[in-house]
Amino acid sequence: MADGQLAMNTASGSPGLFFKDAAGSLVKIGPVHVGTVAPNVSPASGGSTGNSLGEQWLDTSGGTYVFKIWDGSAWRSEAGEFVNSTGDTMTGSLTMGPAATLIFEGSVDDGFETVLTVANPTADQTITLPNVTGTVVTTGDSGTVTSTMIADGTIVNADVNASAAIAGTKISPNFGGQNIVTSGTFISGSIAASGSILAGVGNAAAPAFSFAGDPDGGMFRPSVNNIAFSTLGTEAFRVDNAQRLLVGTSSSRALEPFGISTAGSNTSHVFESVQGTPGLTGISCVANSDTTAAYGSYLLLGRTRGSAVGSNIIVQAGDNLGTIGFAGADGTDLRTKAAAIYAEVDGTPGADDMPGRLVFSTTADGAASPTERLRITNDGRVLIGHTSTALSATSSPLLTTGSSLITGAGWESYVTNTATRFHAVFSINGTAVGSITTASTSTAYNTSSDYRLKENILPVTDGITRLQQLKPCRFNFINSPNATVDGFLAHEVQTIVPEAITGEKDAVDDEGNPQYQGIDQSKLVPLLTSALQEAIGRIETLEAEVAALKAS
Repeated sequence: MADGQLAMNTASGSPGLFFKDAAGSLVKIGPVHVGTVAPNVSPASGGSTGNSLGEQWLDTSGGTYVFKIWDGSAWRSEAGEFVNSTGDTMTGSLTMGPAATLIFEGSVDDGFETVLTVANPTADQTITLPNVTGTVVTTGDSGTVTSTMIADGTIVNADVNASAAIAGTKISPNFGGQNIVTSGTFISGSIAASGSILAGVGNAAAPAFSFAGDPDGGMFRPSVNNIAFSTLGTEAFRVDNAQRLLVGTSSSRALEPFGISTAGSNTSHVFESVQGTPGLTGISCVANSDTTAAYGSYLLLGRTRGSAVGSNIIVQAGDNLGTIGFAGADGTDLRTKAAAIYAEVDGTPGADDMPGRLVFSTTADGAASPTERLRITNDGRVLIGHTSTALSATSSPLLTTGSSLITGAGWESYVTNTATRFHAVFSINGTAVGSITTASTSTAYNTSSDYRLKENILPVTDGITRLQQLKPCRFNFINSPNATVDGFLAHEVQTIVPEAITGEKDAVDDEGNPQYQGIDQSKLVPLLTSALQEAIGRIETLEAEVAALKAS
């Protein structure tokens, strides 16, 4: 066939009209093959399979017929219906390929169009045009505008009507640098702010900051640079513009410099509050950031006899200035004191004159309150078991250390001072066991030896025998290598005169530390006396015998 020449094929396998194009390809003009199998799949006897360019086939194998054209290598089709370019009605679905757009020219063909395009979705999406004028509905929507339809930053202040009321729960908790201003009550569960919260001043009955269900308790500003707190509509305490904490008062000192210098960065304050009538108590704390200063933090308990905060009525002898108590739970409460330390006025006070004493008390087993055990007087004396330094020789034994008076049940002492001597008497459970007597030229160390203190009295009859068992020796102590002395070894004396030795040989404590023995060499005097008496008796007997021999 020549180019453009027509030919008729009457074969039953692929009948039709054909022509040859300029490229030499055989193109089938018609007719259209209708059926469930492509044309010329099974040609008649003597024919060959295959299709020609432009051959048409209406595929009826599916539920929807598909019109297909052979492009020389495969059957190509457009699913669905074709619409008329001048207008038509589509009754089925329209599927557009990837990156396809829908273009609307508008009322005038002027080069400006409205283009509908779809970005690649990550899930199936639906845009619905319901029978509501001007409303576009998307997947998950019912016709209202939601946050998924609005990009961040697209709504500006001008878009919000001035009369619009937005509930506080709809507003983000972060207002940035903006102010929140209200003339009503600010009610909140919690507030976290990096800026300032400006409130009204309020008062004790209606504080500026209060709590739900408790409008008469909270914080308010009584005056400029003063902050106060109230309960039950009454001011409880305030911090004033001098950084003082005022408890139960609004003007007098309740936390102010007290007792030491406040120069530089040193500060000292005292809490002062009424504790009955009369009496005041307080705590003083020193905050010191200067390393060059001489003061540190301390605890101060003070008292005035005035009945109001800020009064300075002078105290009297015997007044309690403060107490440190130690309590333990007794099964009911923690009020029972086990011990206490009292500071009391110890004399008559005056301007810049405040004599004081410390009293230490403990509670005995079975008792409910402390009993004084020790006191330090204003002149530095220490009294154990006594409350006065005015003691006599008949009231207790005595011991003096400097000017201190020390007494007690296990060992007791008292001091008497005459023009010529001091006495120190030692006792155990009230019985005198020794004394020190100091005269103007000598000191005597005495051990109690009254016969009324003794019983089962027998003479020493083996003085020489026992004395001969003692082993006097010369030695030096390890810590004094250059000092040689005469003496005894305690454990050797212990078997002979046990009452002269304390401790046991080679004894150690629970930690393995050595417990050394001691010796009271005065306890050897009775043995030495007995041995000497026995020797004198023997000497006298020998002298008598010698004298008798001479006489004969």
